[in-house]
Amino acid sequence: MTTIGDIIREELPAFMESTKKESLRVLEVGVLRNLDEEHRDGDGHSTLAFARLLKAHHGSELVGVDLNPGEAREAVDREGLGNLCTFHAGDSLKVMARMVAEKETFDVIYLDCDNSGSATMREYLLALDLLRKPGLIMGDDMNTDHQEIRKGRVLIPYLCEEGVMFRLRERHTPWDTRDILIQEIR
Repeated sequence: MTTIGDIIREELPAFMESTKKESLRVLEVGVLRNLDEEHRDGDGHSTLAFARLLKAHHGSELVGVDLNPGEAREAVDREGLGNLCTFHAGDSLKVMARMVAEKETFDVIYLDCDNSGSATMREYLLALDLLRKPGLIMGDDMNTDHQEIRKGRVLIPYLCEEGVMFRLRERHTPWDTRDILIQEIR
């Protein structure tokens, strides 16, 4: 069973090796919201997976955005990883737009916030403005045919229409399989 944590532990080191980056600044849009064991298996706790991996790379940082990042802050503090992490509470689109205005940049951007196709598309467009090249954009729940998941329904057809190169990887949950977007931008 491949979790989001497994994918993060595979994709980020490969990206770092191919780009010769020794540290990463990661933006996670939509952070850990539930500390239950059931959700740990289902969601793979991406916030913790990012923070654990970044700990091994001096100078790395995780910046998280969520309406309520309290659970994520608690989780990283409990593991002694809080010094690597900064969290912003607020609407993802407003926080990301502010970051663009402040000229912030990131090496990796992980989109996992709103379950709306149109909101995910707007987050993606903002992510392009925030990405330091070469950069990596990842997105969770990008299925286009899942009854309950709507994040990829606008973004994936857009990427295909535009001829943008990307890959989808499957992650498994106790409930079903979810697609993860992997897009390296040079």
